[in-house]
Amino acid sequence: MKTKNMLMSSVAVLSILVFVTSAQVRQSDQSRIELLEMGMYGPETTAQTGEVWLGLNISDQGSQILPYRLTVDKLAESPITVDLPLDPLFLLKGASMLSAGPVITIFGGGDETSWRPLLAKPPMELRLAGVVYSLEVTGSGDNSECSGEGLPHNARLVLKSGEKEQTIYSLGWYCGEDSSWFLIWAGDLDRDGHLDLYVSVGSEKRLLLSSPAGKGHFIKDVAQLYTGCGC
Repeated sequence: MKTKNMLMSSVAVLSILVFVTSAQVRQSDQSRIELLEMGMYGPETTAQTGEVWLGLNISDQGSQILPYRLTVDKLAESPITVDLPLDPLFLLKGASMLSAGPVITIFGGGDETSWRPLLAKPPMELRLAGVVYSLEVTGSGDNSECSGEGLPHNARLVLKSGEKEQTIYSLGWYCGEDSSWFLIWAGDLDRDGHLDLYVSVGSEKRLLLSSPAGKGHFIKDVAQLYTGCGC
């Protein structure tokens, strides 16, 4: 009887662990934000025809988040198309902190020729809601083996304001042989009065928002899109 009771207790504990783990996985899936551009279809995306995603449109009349209904054809030259004539800079699914409506843009909106190279000196200055930020690439250690036109050893993308700073992306210990870190867009996407960024770092594009940032941080990396190239 004692052995039977111990077996039943073990089964009960195992069932609880399975339930908790499953709940955590479901919660993690639900909180994941997916990022797309119309010309790109990420390998892990779940986008399907008929779904409505939020997209950022920028024009001479201003910037706005719009709901876009998607058509997906993975074999087409442009795998993602939308139902509106106002093309989005990017598309998002699962971004519960965002909603349709006007937003502030302080930089960006053009094609790749208008992106700001982040190796440029001096650091890029950005102003939003009376706060001055700077965005720059820093490095450390011996750069003798690094290309003069590439990224420095231990390259970091750093956001600063006043005495506070935050590393928002890090290359690691090695040198970067290309200079393909760019600012694509900056503004206030989540309408909380703080800076949000959309950047290209090597083979990825990353969206960073201020509202989910933890204590002591400006911003949090919330979504990534693998581009497969340094662009």
